[in-house]
Amino acid sequence: MTEIRNIILIGRTGQGKSTLANVITGTDKFKESDKGVSETKNAQAEIIKDEEVDVEYRIVDTIGIGDTQWSTKQVLFKIAEAVRMVKEGVNQVLFVTSGRFTKEEIEAYNLLRTVIFDEEIIKYTTVVRTRFAKFRKPEETAEDKKKLIEENNNIADVIKNCNKVLYVNNPPIDTGDDDQDEVGRKVRGQSREILLTHAYQCQEIYKPGNLDEMNERIGGYMDETEKKQREIDEFKDLIEQQQKQVSEERERMLQEQEKARLAHEKEMRELAERQEREKKEYMEKLEKAYEEQKKVVADKEASFRKMEQEKNDYMKQVSATHGQQNQDKEQEKNDYIKKMEDLIKVKGQENESQIKDLVNMIKSKEKEMESLKGDVSKQMQEAIQKMAAQNEYLAEQLAVEKNKGGCTIH
Repeated sequence: MTEIRNIILIGRTGQGKSTLANVITGTDKFKESDKGVSETKNAQAEIIKDEEVDVEYRIVDTIGIGDTQWSTKQVLFKIAEAVRMVKEGVNQVLFVTSGRFTKEEIEAYNLLRTVIFDEEIIKYTTVVRTRFAKFRKPEETAEDKKKLIEENNNIADVIKNCNKVLYVNNPPIDTGDDDQDEVGRKVRGQSREILLTHAYQCQEIYKPGNLDEMNERIGGYMDETEKKQREIDEFKDLIEQQQKQVSEERERMLQEQEKARLAHEKEMRELAERQEREKKEYMEKLEKAYEEQKKVVADKEASFRKMEQEKNDYMKQVSATHGQQNQDKEQEKNDYIKKMEDLIKVKGQENESQIKDLVNMIKSKEKEMESLKGDVSKQMQEAIQKMAAQNEYLAEQLAVEKNKGGCTIH
């Protein structure tokens, strides 16, 4: 009798489970999707035979965990139906992923070992990394496995405790390009050989002893999940309510701050306007006082210039009068001397006493001229001193008036 080995494919929606089922069976009986949306609505099983080793394999494809078209509870019940198809035992569970493990895939893995089966199933689970173009290069697969382990502790736990990690590629074979499709079929054939070789090596059978209780476990899990979800929803509602209160309080504070800011701006604006008015009035007063003071100074300067002119005119008059008098006296002296000289020449030598008399007379006239010059000089000196005193007085008055120009206006 030919041996039948059961292989179940489990994983998140859109990771290529159905495509992998076609790769293993070498058929196209499983409906594939390249849009990341699950095409599997119910569990599907197909049996193939590996003639070389005389072993049959029952390949069971399941609905994707996380399919948004179904609730978590519906998905778990549909997977439970698939498990019942192999109630005589499971040789291997292929946990299918196409890239880095996501939070949803970790949750799916945990469901596999806590709700659908039990912890023992981990020993019979193989992680299959699909869509890995360099699956035939051991150094590339080793590097990827290392990165998966280093990604986080949960993923490391999955990789370290599972049976094995396989790397395959399952490219499309219906692209419309014959050459590309031929390459795709060749790659799928190589991947199929890896999968069947591994499946043949998995001879031990996992026989879950609690299949009858699976629905109860799923129900209990869902009750607990729904309870936690309700608690989460209630907590979210509480958070939203608190956030709403905080938001309302923040809005109220912002409104009060805005109101205070506007009031402060109004107060500062009014203060600035009042200061501007006072400044303008002060400047107007200051300008008016400056113009008045300027006029006073101008009047004083005009008066000073007039007095200066009168002084200069007077000095010119005095100088002209005394100069003319000096010229007249000098001329009189010269005329007299000339007359005496002419007389001496005409009369010749006269007695010495007459000449002495004439000389004495001349000296007397010279003294008289000297005396007259002294009187004129004294009169001019007195006039100059008088004018200097007047100039000094006027200068002091002008300085006082100019100083008044910087006075404070009250």
